[in-house]
Amino acid sequence: MCPVKEKCGRTFGVLLSGGTIFAGDWLITMTKVAGHMLELVWRREQLETLIKVAQAWVQDHAEETAHTPTIKFMGALERLRDAKAAERGI
Repeated sequence: MCPVKEKCGRTFGVLLSGGTIFAGDWLITMTKVAGHMLELVWRREQLETLIKVAQAWVQDHAEETAHTPTIKFMGALERLRDAKAAERGI
């Protein structure tokens, strides 16, 4: 067993490895990577949820004034892709 930790060091899970009762170097490395990746995924999901709530809120309030805006969130990768496509004339 080896703890999975956030960047700040707080443990939020455990990675289990079969058979051995000690945490080898490989297992420790994997828990560090897994902890970091899980935290990034969780943060991204929280951001996407916040964006969806904000979009719904704006659209709900815009309907009251007879204006229905189209809202699209673009992350850095989408902006980069669109910029490259514009450069190529696509």
